[in-house]
Order: sequence, then structure tokens, then C-alpha cells
Amino acid sequence: MAACISPFAVLPQRLAVKCPTTTGRSFLSGETRLRPSAGCRMPQTRKVSVVRSALAADPSEVAPYFKPEGWKKVGVVGQATAIGTVVAGFGAVMDHDLPAPMRLALLTYFLATSAEWGFHKFDMHQTDVGHIFHHNETNQDMSMPEGFDINAIQFPRSASIKIAGLGVVVLSAFDFALRLGIPYWEVVPAALAVAVSHALIWNTLHPDTHYLVCEDGEKMSDSNGAAFNADFPLRGTAIWNWLLLNHTGHHTIVGNYNCVFPGADNIYGTMYTHKETAAGVPSRR
Repeated sequence: MAACISPFAVLPQRLAVKCPTTTGRSFLSGETRLRPSAGCRMPQTRKVSVVRSALAADPSEVAPYFKPEGWKKVGVVGQATAIGTVVAGFGAVMDHDLPAPMRLALLTYFLATSAEWGFHKFDMHQTDVGHIFHHNETNQDMSMPEGFDINAIQFPRSASIKIAGLGVVVLSAFDFALRLGIPYWEVVPAALAVAVSHALIWNTLHPDTHYLVCEDGEKMSDSNGAAFNADFPLRGTAIWNWLLLNHTGHHTIVGNYNCVFPGADNIYGTMYTHKETAAGVPSRR
């Protein structure tokens, strides 16, 4: 097993300079003129209906959700509830009286959220130098410094192909081992749905999370992955804002490894919520 790589031991000449004041970046007041080397940019006027409008606190200071002390770990009761939900879900998966597509959907989501959690925690945060550096160069307020690594923002097409391929194998293995009786041909569209939805959501959500406003259809690297979708239906909704906040927590504390498929963090005890409200979403000020 590869040893954990410290971000401070990797490419030290490229370490980002953090914001030296408590005010954070001026994007909260619409004054940012930072122009990274990528096509995506930090414009002078933000699209306030899209990113952070429902999350922004006082623009004169770093908001509480940018600080570790602003987060709390979900307790034993929350984790037990999540585990109980999984047990009930597996009971439904094993119930042959239920429609096969329903049982396949439950199994697929459990495996998707678990795989995302495990890959992010044990691979990307221990062996992926590019991802470790991405965390190191991100400013405290989640904005990116000039000259940031654009290849760490969007997933490449190769990753989506691997997700789809492994999904077919793993789902088929569970179907066979548990004798679920789900037609194998249904496994293929289920795996493709996971790969496609992950790429479409993440390659727009992640730029939004880091305040990068891209042109519609823009790709931040030459990987030919899914493009940024300015008209993505979830943008500006409560769900989108929750996903933004959840990933903000991931950059702030050690946890919240799920990005697109929430759930596994609750099951495996790495879920943190923001302290200001029970729902984990900061109240407006």
C-alpha cells in the first residue's frame, strides 16, 4: 500500500499563498478581478442566483462555514439511523416480490455512494498527488489562486469510462452472489446512469464550488470529460446549495467525502454539518 503523501512534501515550489487577512477574497462583494490561467474566470460581477447567494454571510469577514470550528460531526444517533436505513434497503433489495428495477436502483445507489466515498478517502487523499495539491492550493474561502491547476477541477472522460465499466462488473457480481434474479442486461444502463450523472453534476458543481464562472460547454482541461453546463437544472436550487456547502465542509474539515452521491459519509461516520442550523445550511444574514 502506498504511503500517505504529505502535500507539503510534493512540489513545494508551487505551494499556494493563503489569504493573509480575515476578510477572505472580495468575490463576496462582487469585486474580484482574479483571472486564473484557465478559461474559467473570476468575474467582476458574480451571478448571484447561482453560487453562494443562499450561503454568503457578512462579506466583510470569512463566513463561519469556511472555518473548522463552524462544523460538527454527525453523532452516533445519526450514524445508527443511516446504518438502519441501509439494512432496510438491503432487505428491499433481497425481496423478490418487489420490481427488479426498484431493487437494482437501491443497490446501485448504495454502491455508488460507497464507491465515491472510498475512492475519495483512500485513493485521492492518500496517493493522488494532483488532488492533494488541489486541497493545498485552495484558498480558505474556497476560491482558487492565480495559476491554479485546472486539471483538478473536472473529472476526465477516462474516469467516467472506468466508473461505468467497474459498475457493470460490481453490480453483476452482487446480482450473481446474492441471487437477486435481476436481468443482467439491466445492469448496464444502471452503471451508465451512475457514470453519466456523476460526470454531468461534478463537472459543473466543482467549478461552482470554487467560484469559477465558465462559459457554457467549457472544459477546463484537454481530457474531453463532461463540459460545464451553465443551464444545469439543479443550479441555484436548495439541493445545489447543499452540495456546495457539503464540499466546502470537505475542504474545511477531515470528512464529507461524498460529493455527488450523499449517504456513505453518514454510514461510515465521516459526515459533518454546519452548526448554524440543524439542516447544515447556514442561515442568511
